Amino acid sequence: SELINALFFADLQSRLLPTGVGRTTLCPVEILWDPARPPGVRLLPIESREGPRALREHILDIDSWFQVPLDPSAPEGLATACAAIAETMTATAEDAASLGFGGGTSPVEIPRWRYAVVNLPHPLLQAGLVILDTPGYNTMGVEPELTVHRIPDAAAILFMLSADTGVTRTDRDLWTEHIETIHGLEQSCYVVLNKIDGLRDGFKPETQLLGEIDKQVKSTADALGVAPARVFAVSAKQGLVAK
Repeated sequence: SELINALFFADLQSRLLPTGVGRTTLCPVEILWDPARPPGVRLLPIESREGPRALREHILDIDSWFQVPLDPSAPEGLATACAAIAETMTATAEDAASLGFGGGTSPVEIPRWRYAVVNLPHPLLQAGLVILDTPGYNTMGVEPELTVHRIPDAAAILFMLSADTGVTRTDRDLWTEHIETIHGLEQSCYVVLNKIDGLRDGFKPETQLLGEIDKQVKSTADALGVAPARVFAVSAKQGLVAK
């Protein structure tokens, strides 16, 4: 989400998507521009998973979703409107399990929304670009349409990893189950090693830091079976601030 903020919305002087501690995107977020609709955030309640309709059917019936208006002329209000994407709700363990959020016996916090669509005028979005931000392994497991249709059909896939953890077991499972099998992956997928700013501690010389980044890139490429040239080491946070 922070990389999306840096690449596309830094000129707003505010984060569009929530990325703070405890305030991150909890459901798939599609960002586009449809001039036939007013700017806004449309949110599909998580309870829709209990019904028989497929996710694509809900997306075609987007007028029935909860709607939050956006004012593109007031950038400071965009982040406030999009904060709804990070909302949670308390559910019993039984209800949470029926919605795809594991087991347990105590009430748990689960995402309030199943899917979000942000409709916003932006030069790249107006040119036809559509961005789909997915919050990781759990969402991919319970929303098979993303794995079967949306992600394989994407023109480009950015597989995000964190430099402070490397390739975790969850990362590896996500890659193996949902990404590695996509046809033509070597042309469409880029691995992004984020948070390299965390490797700088103020005492290391720059040459040592760059050497550590190179090692991380190589070990990431080896773990995923991709060419090192397809692994990009970045700091989304510093990129956002710099832009």
